[in-house]
Amino acid sequence: MAGKEKKDVAPQGFPQKHWKKLSSSYKEGAESKSNEELEQDIVKNEAGISSHEKKMEEDETLAALKAQVKDKADDYKEPIAELTAQIKYATFLLSKRGAR
Repeated sequence: MAGKEKKDVAPQGFPQKHWKKLSSSYKEGAESKSNEELEQDIVKNEAGISSHEKKMEEDETLAALKAQVKDKADDYKEPIAELTAQIKYATFLLSKRGAR
């Protein structure tokens, strides 16, 4: 079929959502690495994740934006929680009365 690219499908048992994040060079290179080299990659990448998470926690702009989002979301969450409680209680009363 002209014009269609072959879909890069993950190996069976490996999640497609992670597979599509891997560069083709990493995919090819990882296959030829020894177990020890793969274990070293894991340790190195875990350290990298920790480093990025720490930087994200220390980012004052991001923290301020998160606080803004939380405050704004609270305007919606409280009424939703109240309405949900009303539904739950009405359902409870109907069930208690044998109506449901």
